[in-house]
Amino acid sequence: MAREYSLGPVREWSLLTTGYEDCNLRVDVDPFGVVVKVFALARPRWTAHRTASLITAARDAGVRHPRLRADASGRLVHEYDRHQLMVMDLAPGRTFYDLGRPPAGAELAAVVRQAALIHSIDAHPEPVPDPWAIENLVPLAARVRDLLSAEQRRMVDTAISGFTVLDLPALPRALIHADLTAGNVLLGPDGSMSILDFALANRWPRLQEIAVIGASLLHGSVSPVPGRVREVASLYSSLSPLTSPEWDALDTFGRGAAAMELLGGLDQWRQGNRGDETDALVEIGTSGLRDYA
Repeated sequence: MAREYSLGPVREWSLLTTGYEDCNLRVDVDPFGVVVKVFALARPRWTAHRTASLITAARDAGVRHPRLRADASGRLVHEYDRHQLMVMDLAPGRTFYDLGRPPAGAELAAVVRQAALIHSIDAHPEPVPDPWAIENLVPLAARVRDLLSAEQRRMVDTAISGFTVLDLPALPRALIHADLTAGNVLLGPDGSMSILDFALANRWPRLQEIAVIGASLLHGSVSPVPGRVREVASLYSSLSPLTSPEWDALDTFGRGAAAMELLGGLDQWRQGNRGDETDALVEIGTSGLRDYA
């Protein structure tokens, strides 16, 4: 990769351990660093090109995402040994997962502004499978139901009941990032926010993005999830007003986002992905659902 991208001598490299599907490497070269994102072979072959196109559109819209680099042939997606990969600048700063705390105050407002910019992008890409999307709550709950405690099962069933009476077609949809969680939001040394990883960006209800920010990214805040989701919604609505059906559905989506954290964590646990990140998802989801109890 150093040769294909004219990076010069590599000083060192390391594996970025957050996330489940793709392989991300930090590569240090003088006088800068890059991140190499290697897409999982299980993803559809067009995923890498789709992701590069969405990142380009997001940067054009003013979203802060590290600059993609072109290889020797001028391509943003490089192929090597059947794998597809992208190389991007290493953004300075640390993710909120590494910081071990949620964004607050001006930081949260900056994240919401980035989300609103993403939602303004007029793009209709080929949908990618996203088992973490809130609309997949029912099938995911069925898949891991045997792993739920009695309390968790009761809380998840309540979340599911809320969606059965929801008029989803009445909710505005947009291109959303779909994974604005602690590992994908980076705080720069100057206080700026960078948004990472557009691989799961899809057209879903805007409320999904708002709910994920409130239930997941803001985990660890003093306020319970319902208040956090409402705070995010208020910040967002000052930039792009929410509709009455969206305000009415806030609690349903917030509860659904918490349920998806729990269910997604248990699904990864069943697949053998066991460790701190998976344990954190189960805790985020369980505590978030308790906030709605």
